[in-house]
Amino acid sequence: MSDDPGRAPGPPPGDTPGRELVESPRDEAERPPQRPLAPTIILLLVAGGVLLAIGLWTGRDDRQATPPAPAAAALTILQPADSAEVPAPLEITFATTAPLRLTPMGWQAGRLHLHAIVDGVEVMPGALDIRALGENRFRWRLKSVGPGPHDVRLVWARPDHRAIPEGASRDVPFTVTSQ
Repeated sequence: MSDDPGRAPGPPPGDTPGRELVESPRDEAERPPQRPLAPTIILLLVAGGVLLAIGLWTGRDDRQATPPAPAAAALTILQPADSAEVPAPLEITFATTAPLRLTPMGWQAGRLHLHAIVDGVEVMPGALDIRALGENRFRWRLKSVGPGPHDVRLVWARPDHRAIPEGASRDVPFTVTSQ
């Protein structure tokens, strides 16, 4: 029953059997428009992925302490001798207690590889620059060292090419004569 005294008994308005309820234009204007859900979900997933990538990238700490160096065998320069005069091209004869071998990554002993520091400049040997002489002795030809006084030291380097002090030879001063 209705509380309206002027209304006739029967079903409430708009509830007539067999007739559809028609909404007025005013009802549609009050409702917020419905958007498709898929683009919103995709946008949220992409934004989340971007934030995750940024977090992982900025979360890296390149300032962390360098991990301890692997055990490095001693490097000893046999020639040139201290203050020696040598002809060009410079040939360094050296010994190491490590089994030095040629690999696709260069001359290596385990995970470490060989570098020379000539006048403060680091040099890495090419495949044909070093020749094994036997009994863990090797000869390295450095064609780029010109006439004049120089100093050389041999060092081990990690796979990222950072030299480590362990196992390094002492500095050897020498002079390349012009020929």
